[in-house]
Amino acid sequence: MGTYDPSEEKTYPILTKTDPPLMQSNNMVEQLQKCGLLSWIQEAVDKNASDLFLSVGEQPTLKIYDAFKRIESNLLNDNQLSEIIEAFITPQKKERYLNGYEVDIGLDLPGDFRFRVNIFRQHKGIALAIRPLPYRIPTIEELKLPDIFEDISRLARGLVLVTGPAGSGKSTTLASLN
Repeated sequence: MGTYDPSEEKTYPILTKTDPPLMQSNNMVEQLQKCGLLSWIQEAVDKNASDLFLSVGEQPTLKIYDAFKRIESNLLNDNQLSEIIEAFITPQKKERYLNGYEVDIGLDLPGDFRFRVNIFRQHKGIALAIRPLPYRIPTIEELKLPDIFEDISRLARGLVLVTGPAGSGKSTTLASLN
């Protein structure tokens, strides 16, 4: 049995301590404003979207309560998405992406949210999935979880499975148990 290497995983349910959110410079924020990403991110936060999808040949798209809503914009192209990625990708992540892997990046922008950004390729070209992550983890009470979750959070042994579809709150539920 080999050792666990998180860099070999394709996606992460939460940001890891080994890959902290990137604290962004004013220059980077200006670049993201210029290419439109900041306004799309703001719309995602304002509309409580679970995800913002950017894909070549499509308009920016929000996922809100399992429904997809396009943001009024021109169709995105490879150059636009490359410009967005270049504004915040680290040299190590860029090399990994250029070698054919998808990459996950934590992005920390001014305001009350961090973002998990997954950069990948699909049949049309470059694509990004951007998920807002609040700085403050809600409590068990705020999530209105049953009282049994308090007991589960204090268990010293055992296996607890938290399952559900994408965007249903699995990671938030687990984070609230700590």
